[in-house]
Amino acid sequence: MNERVLLTKINGVELAYLEEGSGTPVLLLHGFPDTARTWKRTLGFLASHNFQAVALFQRGYYPSAIPEDANYSIRQLAKDALGIIDRLGTTKAVIIGHDWGALAAYAAAAIAPAKVAAIIALAIPPFLVSEDSTEERQVRPHNAYLGQGEASALLLEKDDFAEVDYLYTLWSPHWQTARVHAKDVKDALRLEGRSRASVDYYRLPLPDADADAFSVKLSPPGLVIYGQDEPEVRKAIFRKAGLAFLGPVICREYPTVGHWPHLEAPDLFERDVLGFLKSNDIS
Repeated sequence: MNERVLLTKINGVELAYLEEGSGTPVLLLHGFPDTARTWKRTLGFLASHNFQAVALFQRGYYPSAIPEDANYSIRQLAKDALGIIDRLGTTKAVIIGHDWGALAAYAAAAIAPAKVAAIIALAIPPFLVSEDSTEERQVRPHNAYLGQGEASALLLEKDDFAEVDYLYTLWSPHWQTARVHAKDVKDALRLEGRSRASVDYYRLPLPDADADAFSVKLSPPGLVIYGQDEPEVRKAIFRKAGLAFLGPVICREYPTVGHWPHLEAPDLFERDVLGFLKSNDIS
């Protein structure tokens, strides 16, 4: 099937998204380093099960525009997601988010729970149970060194984006085809201004007011998925994810999987997604 890229202006920024199928809307949000094409297989799977699947290119990621104010705050990402839901002409949607996309999904559910039918979050735990410990910072130092503006962009670009390959290997050591996917990601980051946009997500700390607003028990049902290859300190946090939801929640640890569960174990991921949605009468 030919790729269908649509454009719309949300919160003053032109955003692009991929769309397949019709039915109950499901919004898919990617993280770093990645693009909306991380959901290529998921889009087709959801469309084949009578869902309207929409994968957003997050602001700053081509072909979405680079915002003039460089606002990549989690609150802004959540507002973009909620704006897409409104633009689809629906009252609510399921949100599937990976990495930064998971953070946006949690934030959207915290600030506008009536618009979020369910959350499926990959590789990032909910705000309410997250910890900013020394051990956590040690196992994920990129959160610091990627937040240095142009210096971080130059680091990302060095030696043909070797940092991207390094992160894929570090975060998903058992994923045999990671470099194939990473090549497409690097090609997207080569475009002018795009590497800087991707690292500027890490530039500003989460404001205390937003941390408080997002660190609440979430009312939509949730499915939280993480990999066995995550560091032990992070797995301990994921195992507490159920404490962050008021309603039904499932936490799944995938064996020999790292940071990209939807790509490393796609059959298992699709089975879990469909089962979770059906169990919550979403079809």
